[in-house]
Amino acid sequence: MSFSYYNPVQIHFDVDILESLQNLAENELSSKRVLLVTSKSFNRHSVLSESCGSSEKSLRSFCKCGFVASQLHMSNKLPCDFSYNPQASSQSLECQDSIYCYAERELVSQILDSNPAESKRANLAQNIAKIFSNIIIYDSVNPNPQLESLQSAKAKIQGRYDVVIALGGGSVLDSAKFFALQNEIVVNNGGLEIVGEAKAMPLFACPSTAGTGSELTQWATIWDKGANVKYSLSHKCLYPQIAFYDISLLLSLPLNLSIHTTLDSLSHAIESIWNKNANPISTQYAKAAIELILENLPPLYEMLTLGSKQILEATNSTATTAEGFLDNFKGCVDLSARSYLKGSAEAKKANSRKSVKETTQIRILRKNLALACIQSALSFSNTQTALAHAISYPITMRFGVPHGLACSFTLPILLDCISDKNADSILRPYKQRIKNLFKTLHISSNPRDYGLDSTMIEAIFSSLNARAKNGLLDVAKAKKRMLGLLWQ
Repeated sequence: MSFSYYNPVQIHFDVDILESLQNLAENELSSKRVLLVTSKSFNRHSVLSESCGSSEKSLRSFCKCGFVASQLHMSNKLPCDFSYNPQASSQSLECQDSIYCYAERELVSQILDSNPAESKRANLAQNIAKIFSNIIIYDSVNPNPQLESLQSAKAKIQGRYDVVIALGGGSVLDSAKFFALQNEIVVNNGGLEIVGEAKAMPLFACPSTAGTGSELTQWATIWDKGANVKYSLSHKCLYPQIAFYDISLLLSLPLNLSIHTTLDSLSHAIESIWNKNANPISTQYAKAAIELILENLPPLYEMLTLGSKQILEATNSTATTAEGFLDNFKGCVDLSARSYLKGSAEAKKANSRKSVKETTQIRILRKNLALACIQSALSFSNTQTALAHAISYPITMRFGVPHGLACSFTLPILLDCISDKNADSILRPYKQRIKNLFKTLHISSNPRDYGLDSTMIEAIFSSLNARAKNGLLDVAKAKKRMLGLLWQ
């Protein structure tokens, strides 16, 4: 059998992201102008301080278009459009009462001080800004990045950076690829077209979730909600140069995000096996990813579910001012904030010891699931995805179902629709275990539970994109089974 396998990305696993970027700043990027693409989750502490009228001065100025310039390190002034606008920066966290505001600020300080992982995550953009002498930060990436927003933002800073660093989940990584591409990007024949010979600036990826695998692929998913279209930007120049995996960034991921991103990895692995582009190397990576997910996701789910219940119990016994804020931390088992909420010194000591043990266990599980993400990304980076992903895009577009859930809930159905004997024999040992996993996670495979009816299912299958053709599946059987589930 002849085949080819390609993936040029260097992988730096279980590293400290600040140390890694410091090394880049002192060597490869010593004289480069850096664009850091990230999201507000890495700026949480400063946003809270701004919204609550803190007297502490931020290292950065918030801008109405979502950009942040390091006041201490920027050597060039930004255009006037990037001026300080406190109203724009504080709308989502505006405090109506100074007493409530003080309580929330005190609570977040306790949580950040007592939990190194959450503190590191919340302040990471600030700390990265201190490393580089010339940096612009774009921190307005939202889930499912929109083409118009990215085009507008890129136009405002074009020519002001030489290298791109991405810090975040799949949407951040995909947006960073859009910014890294030097060419004009236009919509043509229902897809995105790169004008001219494709060239991209160096891109360094720092994933903060374990699921999308965008840090190891040449693809970027861009959305146009107005036109009801999902685009795929693709070129080999969009592979990042290095992917840095800092496990500490995963420790405080909430329950649902942990499940959905891991199921995205599972879908990548499975779809790379029932795939016309599969090869022996991609299949070995996929099998390794499936094993890691089946072994590590159930115990992580159990621990996060237990932790979520404990935090909710603690929250219910405290003042209502903390309730909304603590919603951000549901499922974060290792938060020592439980001690703060429960009160007594003995409870604090007991919970502290328990927290250390839980954090150690969770770190092992998170590390294994990060390895699974890498393995699945290395598999589908050579095969692309297939039918499960093709079905998912209109579901996410129309009903807002998170991508990892939308692309995976059909897996138990599609496992019984494989048309290729070799792919079926490879996946047969995993079929029941995968179906059991969805039962454990309480993830429904009934399309009705995601807003679909027979008309929507018919429409999805009549307009499947090119990815569906990669699948070695009986598409007619899959549609029939999905329609049949509506009546159960």
